[in-house]
Amino acid sequence: MTTAQAIESATYLGAKCLKVDSLIGSLEEQKLADLIVVKGNPLEDISNLKNIQHVFKGGVRLYPDQIH
Repeated sequence: MTTAQAIESATYLGAKCLKVDSLIGSLEEQKLADLIVVKGNPLEDISNLKNIQHVFKGGVRLYPDQIH
């Protein structure tokens, strides 16, 4: 499995299996999305997903002390 396939499995395909892919699972207009911004390209090195720079949940930026 490639890195891209692993990320897709954790996001879009998970939503599709749960039959909620019309609402979540990918970044598209009119869909709900929580988002992380990472330093580095996770497609080049999946461990870059640990390098979280920003978190947005429900359209609100969360700061490190707000993340559980």
